[in-house]
This record gives sequence, structure tokens and C-alpha cells, in this order.
Amino acid sequence: MAGEALQLQAGRQDYFMTTTFSEDEEGVLVYTGRLEPVNGSGGSLEIAMRHYRLLSAGESPRMDSALAPGNYDFYTGEAPPGRMMYEVQFTNEGDVHPDNVYQWDFGDGTISQQANPVHIYTDSTLLNPEVCLETLDPSGCTTSICNPVNLADSSCQVDFRHELYPGLTFVTFFAEVQNGQPPYTYLWNFGDGYTATLGNPGYFFADPDHYEVCLTVTDATGCQATTCKTIAADPVLCEHNFSYEVLRTRQPDPYQFATVEVTWTDAEGRVYRSAAGEQPAESYFELLSAEPYEPNADGVATQRVRLRLQATLFGDTDDLIFSAAEGTFGLGHP
Repeated sequence: MAGEALQLQAGRQDYFMTTTFSEDEEGVLVYTGRLEPVNGSGGSLEIAMRHYRLLSAGESPRMDSALAPGNYDFYTGEAPPGRMMYEVQFTNEGDVHPDNVYQWDFGDGTISQQANPVHIYTDSTLLNPEVCLETLDPSGCTTSICNPVNLADSSCQVDFRHELYPGLTFVTFFAEVQNGQPPYTYLWNFGDGYTATLGNPGYFFADPDHYEVCLTVTDATGCQATTCKTIAADPVLCEHNFSYEVLRTRQPDPYQFATVEVTWTDAEGRVYRSAAGEQPAESYFELLSAEPYEPNADGVATQRVRLRLQATLFGDTDDLIFSAAEGTFGLGHP
């Protein structure tokens, strides 16, 4: 964990296993085990697995089906009715180089260093996050650009392209409007105090430098869209921008049957949860086996499970990575 080997065992180093079960607000059974120190001097690990369906009144779960060996998805957090999720593909543009270093800020408290990340927005109240991209290329040139991302309303969208001329600081711009109702009004801001209202203006910049150029378009219905790009007013300068596409809009499953959540609480009380962020593609949770075990001290029935996992656990200020973890754990059940 976090680059260091960690071994925990109930009955050693003052650790003990707590097993229990509960039913969440949606009526889904949750089987839980927690490995923790007696005196609170170390970290504690909790694993919670959700049943694969709702049970009828008075029905008891079949544990051979509830904890069947196989791979399980990670629980993604509470999903209240009506909450929407937006999956967005971001693409870097401009001077693309395999050694470029990217720093994305998605405007919802999460970041990425991937070249062309796919990000899922889970806060349905955040419909126009400002996304920023900072790019460093191998020559040492750094650029940054921020743009609002329209998640829910695609009634009008705007983009623009441009052409440079070698040896000149003259740039021609071409507006590209999607899904709007003509006629359109245009407002270009060239980043140096000057503006234009043509659809496809040409402009001489005073110096061969970087400028943040923004275009705002308003259609006949009053729908307004804005986009900005970093423009290099000289072909020898680096230039980096980004575009985005909302791939799909979906409402998450509030039940999230047959999923698992992993929680680590360190000795200082800081909590790290697998459900507090989006798991990377290399994360996994594999249940290798499950068998009945003796009841715990409270008389609760238990299962002993063998498992393998790799996951990122997200904290308030930093993250932890459980890498290639394997072991035996206890889970309580009715």
C-alpha cells in the first residue's frame, strides 16, 4: 500500500476481525468485515460486499450465490433518485507529442495526467464545470487553457479553427456553430483588448506571442455558447488546446448489486474509500473462494473469503493505492 508492503492478521499485532451485516436504504443486504487494532494504534481495513438482488420478506440469502467466486465491480457511492451522470471524452489538440506532460483539472475536484482522458461527472448540480488543461512539451514550452463544459444542454455549441501564416503574426479565424438556430451574432476577443464581430475575421497580432482567444456566439433563440483557445501568433511557438464530447448521459443504478467497497482508516483517523472517486482501469476485486465459518462473539453467522484486489482509495487530500493485495477476510451475514 502506497509503495510499502503491509501485512495485517487478526490475533497478531493486537488486530481483531469484526463481522456484521446491514441493509441499506434501498433494501440491499451488505456483508461487512473490518480488520482493526485493539487500541487504535494502527490503520483499519473494511470490506463491504453487496447482495446480488433484493430479497423477499422473510427470505434468507443463499451465501453460495451471494459470494460466488469471480470478479466484482466497485461500488460507486450513493445514487439518489434523479441523479444524472455525464461521461465526457476530452481530447488534447494542437502540438501533440508523445512526451508532452498533461495536467487536467475537471472542475469537480478531480484531476488527470492522461493525454486524452474520459471523465465521469457524478454531481448533477454541476452542469457547466470549468475544465482546465496545462501542457508542457519537450522543448519546455508550457501553455494553459480553461473552458466551460456544457454537460446537459447541447442546443447550441461553438468551436473555431484558425490558420497561421509563416513569418507573420496574422491569423485567420473560422467560427463553427453546431445545433443552433441562425442567424448568429459573433463576438471575438483576441486576448489583447481588441474584439471583432465577423464570423470569419482575420487579425494581425502586435507581437509573436501566445494569446487566449475567445469566441461567443448567440443564436436566434438567445442560446449562447463560448469557447476559448490558446493561439500562437507565430508558427514556431507551441500551441495546445482541447475539445470535448459528451459520450453519454445516464442515471446510475441506485442498487448497485454485487459490488464491493474497500475502506482504509489510518491511525490518525483519515478515511480513504474506493467509492470516493473513479477507479482506474487496472483496478480489480476478485473473490477466489468463500466458505462458512464459525459465528462471531455476537452469534452472527460468518463467511471466510479469499480475495485478491487492487484499487485506489481516495482521501480528502491524498490517495492510497492497494496494489496486488491478497488475503483471507471475514464477512457477516444473516
